Amino acid sequence: MSDLFTAPVLVYDMPPLGRSVTMGLSILDEQGALLATVTERISEEQRGHRRHWGSGESTRHTLLVAAPNGAPYFWVDRLHVDGPTTIAGRTLVVAPDGAPIGHLDRHAKGFALFDPAERQLGNYDYARVLDWQGTEVAVSLKDRSGGYFRELAQGTSRGDRHTLTMHYQLPEPLRTLVLSCPIAFDVAMYGSNRPYGHGGYFDNFFG
Repeated sequence: MSDLFTAPVLVYDMPPLGRSVTMGLSILDEQGALLATVTERISEEQRGHRRHWGSGESTRHTLLVAAPNGAPYFWVDRLHVDGPTTIAGRTLVVAPDGAPIGHLDRHAKGFALFDPAERQLGNYDYARVLDWQGTEVAVSLKDRSGGYFRELAQGTSRGDRHTLTMHYQLPEPLRTLVLSCPIAFDVAMYGSNRPYGHGGYFDNFFG
């Protein structure tokens, strides 16, 4: 039986957020069986701030990826930082014991994937994941020609579902970083397209 770290195809399902101030999504296999949950952890102070001001691009998001029984797999922690490899944010990927697995640095066209030693392992362009040699290792299916993405740019879509297909069993830490790519995408979407947050993140997709 496949699990989060062996299944070749994963479905990331984020329900409509409505008035919720926290993110949450499910990760399923091809048959719809639940393999993991992704739950945002925030303090009451953060909850009150978001309820009043919304969630902008500079908001920190800390999410736990866990087994259906609650056992932690890893953490995804989005920070708003600028640096030599990012223009708008760094997403840390951390093991349950606090050991770094790697990080994703957002740039103009997606995310760059790094291991804990700062070696770049690949790139995620919102549709594909390429390794450091430029070979495609995974595909994240989305409607980039209109439809969902246009609604997203206009701030009218809140639900989200996409499929991550890995072409072969990826070595660690690349596998876990690839698992984190759709989550990093959804965090960017959530922070940029709240009704009273900062908009325009996806404006570059449409002239």
